[in-house]
Amino acid sequence: MTKLNDVKKLIAFLIIIYIFIFVSFNNDKFIDLCSYYNNASLSVFCENYIEPNDDLFIAIKNGDSYIIQTKANKATEVLKYLTNCSGFMLTFNGTKENIKNLLSEIKIIKTEKSADIEIFYAYTCGLLYSTVIDGKKVNLQVAINKNVITIGSPLILGSY
Repeated sequence: MTKLNDVKKLIAFLIIIYIFIFVSFNNDKFIDLCSYYNNASLSVFCENYIEPNDDLFIAIKNGDSYIIQTKANKATEVLKYLTNCSGFMLTFNGTKENIKNLLSEIKIIKTEKSADIEIFYAYTCGLLYSTVIDGKKVNLQVAINKNVITIGSPLILGSY
């Protein structure tokens, strides 16, 4: 009877681990950002993709991987065709006022400011990818460059 109880405990433990991994670490925050900034340009960085039947996105070869470009309002549909993704980037016209809700919801780790650009390194729950900056976990970077907002996870790849 003890062996049966041990097996039941093991199964329960594995179910809890499964729920923790696949429910806690998903891309809900990414989808929320794409929904909120639905007119933004979206770039997703991934290793592979399946060619869609229509003009859903553009795939650009980038070394051993691809940059998938589309509009943010197509994010949910586009993700069905992508595998081994490592990050994303949203770009749209706007000002700091347009992202004040986002900035109030994230834990800002570090801020950099120059004449035209303000950059925030932050952490928020619900994003899959992260990196470490100054010894702290970061999974979101936000840049404001004049009237262009760029949001990247874990960091902005490319220019802003």
